[in-house]
Amino acid sequence: MVDSLPNTTCEGEVYIDPSVYKFEHKENHDRIFIVGKNIDKIEKISAVSSDLAAHSSVFRKILKDTDIGEVWISDLSPDEFKLILTYVYGGQLPILHHLTAARLAIAANRYNIRPLVTKICKLIVPMSVPDVFAALVCVANMDCPQLKPHVNKIIQEKTRTVLRSEQFLNLDAKCLEYISRQDRLSVTELELWRALVRWVEHKAIAESFETSVQQLQTTLQYVRLATLRLEDIVEEVIPTKILTEDQIKELTLAVFSNEPIKLSGLCNNREVRELYASFQDEDLSELQHDAVFGRQKHYNSHVFSSLFRTKLREEDEYKIISNLTLETFSDILIDSFTVQTKSIMKLGNQPLYTLSCKVTVRKIQVSEFLDSCEETHTVQIEGTVLGSKEMTFPLKLSDGQSLILENKSKYVFTLEFDSPHPVYRVISLDDDSDVTFVSEGHYEGIIITHNTPLHVKHISYKL
Repeated sequence: MVDSLPNTTCEGEVYIDPSVYKFEHKENHDRIFIVGKNIDKIEKISAVSSDLAAHSSVFRKILKDTDIGEVWISDLSPDEFKLILTYVYGGQLPILHHLTAARLAIAANRYNIRPLVTKICKLIVPMSVPDVFAALVCVANMDCPQLKPHVNKIIQEKTRTVLRSEQFLNLDAKCLEYISRQDRLSVTELELWRALVRWVEHKAIAESFETSVQQLQTTLQYVRLATLRLEDIVEEVIPTKILTEDQIKELTLAVFSNEPIKLSGLCNNREVRELYASFQDEDLSELQHDAVFGRQKHYNSHVFSSLFRTKLREEDEYKIISNLTLETFSDILIDSFTVQTKSIMKLGNQPLYTLSCKVTVRKIQVSEFLDSCEETHTVQIEGTVLGSKEMTFPLKLSDGQSLILENKSKYVFTLEFDSPHPVYRVISLDDDSDVTFVSEGHYEGIIITHNTPLHVKHISYKL
């Protein structure tokens, strides 16, 4: 006959989480771990090494290779290591913020604790844009089949909302690469590029611009810049200084000549990325980029080829200097000038070049006997431009202020380019006569007189 077992039930005693017990009873700890990713956030943590070895083949090898002394763990934060200990000790994990959970899942994957990875992934399955970012961090940094279809669906359907979120700015470069590798998105390539530029500018606040650009390099291999218009490259890619000079040259030549990109580091895919089916036409209208520097609709325009039955005829010889006079009948804010860039043929079939032009504005004091210069302003125009195109440049003073012409005044504008540029004469449509130097009275408050053949084809201004 077997004796009955003694009654070991301890009624009334509070249950203790096993991880809490193991954390508190340090007499059972047999190894010291020095844990931390940053030198200023390193912590010594004692632990029961057999539990780590039992759950992780990676820890098993580390412990075997360092059978005595302290163990250095430099790819985990102290908090991540403590959460892993909680799990391997058989404890209950606390409620975690989604991004904290994602980082723990990545850490667990790094140490081959797959049951913990699966457990966490089930907790962060995204249902909308606000909670997709934690799941995105996981799928971008490790194999995560439980989350991938959910992440892809949200990214493809709600790309614009994702890109405009403040959480997007805090993603790592692998997440940007994951988004850029999608076969279809619900934004154009230009808007994707703008979002990446915004990310670089945000990262550069805490890090250097050069470091942020370097982090973006792997993503650039999947951004289809070769599908952009040359105008978009000039206006929105080149000014960011994200691409090197060699990359800019290779990209523009490839787009201009419709040939493959030969330089490594840039995406050679010339096929326009598929737009997600729910992407509506009205969404596209929001993405349309205005003309260079985006003139507002309420600005008036003076187009020299559309007034008084005239046309512009290009001169055979380019000129460096041109000159025109503006007389005002109200206060006028000059917004921009439009000029013609050099012919690509004359540039030796190179689509881009650097344009530099100094605009001198002299206010003339008119008197009965002799006109004199009352004041002078200088505006410097510089930038990389596309050949054989009309380019519009804002006219801003050196201090960034707008150029304002006073009522009932006379101003002389002199344009001086660093190299010869196309000039035009104004030709009458009635008799083909040259009316370049005939004053053009304009009903919107100005009279314009050309003193030379003109570089300026269009003036945008506001009364």
